[in-house]
Amino acid sequence: MILLQWRRPPPAIRTAWRGPGRATPMTDPALASGPRAAIIGPPGAAGPAPKTGQVVLPLPGGGGDIHAEQSFPAPGVTPEMRAFAALELTDDDAENGPEWLVVSSLAARTGQNSITILISLAEPASGPIPLIWSAV
Repeated sequence: MILLQWRRPPPAIRTAWRGPGRATPMTDPALASGPRAAIIGPPGAAGPAPKTGQVVLPLPGGGGDIHAEQSFPAPGVTPEMRAFAALELTDDDAENGPEWLVVSSLAARTGQNSITILISLAEPASGPIPLIWSAV
């Protein structure tokens, strides 16, 4: 066995507090009293109710697909609305549940009384994919 020795002593690590003095009270700028911005509309007013729905995006059988795009009817949806889509929670034994799909991207696009859902998968899949969507 060979013993290793330091040729120099190990470096001394020194720390020093360089922040504000301990007597200075810390203030949180998020808690400052003053006007706050409203996200949608004036304070106290509710925003518009979103349009929502559930759809099933069918993927062809066989080898499966990794890209799919399909339009669904969505009464009351206009092209100016913003849309959101997500995988619907399903039973554990569902063929295309959120646990089994490897989703690369999922997007929703609005049209006149319709919504188009686009999905890209990292692994080929087939069968129905249950989705939920919302547009506001």
